[in-house]
Amino acid sequence: MNQHDFPDIERGSPVSLSPLPDTVAELIAALMFCSSSLNQMADELASCANDVTDPLEQQNLWAAVRSQRIRELEVQGMLAALHAAFTDLYAADKQP
Repeated sequence: MNQHDFPDIERGSPVSLSPLPDTVAELIAALMFCSSSLNQMADELASCANDVTDPLEQQNLWAAVRSQRIRELEVQGMLAALHAAFTDLYAADKQP
């Protein structure tokens, strides 16, 4: 049983759960869009934080900016892991 096979409880034999390349490519594109959106949201929040005069509100906005940046890094980490897995699974099969 390899890393992409999981036991089938009813049959007792392994079942492969490897996704199709197009599905993985679509997930990679979605994560790239998500990362870009999180970055844009953080930029907008930072712009708002710079325009606010109330210190408490400004502090809250900067906390939101940090949170968005952290989420963006998390998504980029997922994207990197997924890209590496995609390359291992599909690109290696294409080489002669």
